[in-house]
Amino acid sequence: MLFEIIYNMDLGKTLTPEFCELVQRIEESGLGAEIIATALLEMKEHPKGSPLVCLQIAAYDWDI
Repeated sequence: MLFEIIYNMDLGKTLTPEFCELVQRIEESGLGAEIIATALLEMKEHPKGSPLVCLQIAAYDWDI
């Protein structure tokens, strides 16, 4: 299922400046693995959710 989500992502629509800025903040936090794992769980629970929203939720959950 995760492979299908990643395979079907449109990278042009996903890699927006907002997404890239969030990824930069996540990298700077030192909690990259934890936040990505949380975002992947969000994507699994909400397969129609956008990668940005799932990553935002995960970052919020980790106080980033």
